[in-house]
Amino acid sequence: MGKELILEQPQCLAFRSYEERLPEADEVLLHTICTGISHGTEMRQYHNNQVQKHWNETLRLFNGARPRAYPMVLGYDNVSRVVAVGKNVTRIQPGSIVWTDLPHRETGLVSEERALGGLLFPAEEAQTVP
Repeated sequence: MGKELILEQPQCLAFRSYEERLPEADEVLLHTICTGISHGTEMRQYHNNQVQKHWNETLRLFNGARPRAYPMVLGYDNVSRVVAVGKNVTRIQPGSIVWTDLPHRETGLVSEERALGGLLFPAEEAQTVP
């Protein structure tokens, strides 16, 4: 069982438990080493001050308040270690270090392609990374 950070309502953070499944044939299971918190986007979400994606031609900017649904999973910036791979995964090995845009949680599942796109250290080089 893992934990993930959620925003239950504006200005109310909590950890929620979740069950992670094993990777399917073309997936990679990751364990988070560190997760980055955005002082811009996530603080706007925390304060319920998220900007809509509505372009105002007169003002030449995006404007407007966007209603949010709670609870909300936060996060988008993770560095993780590959801990397991599906039976068809051949180009990335357990122990490799990857960057992904996953939520603030202990584990995550991504495709082999997505893990390769964020590869920071292959397994044989990652032995010195804590």
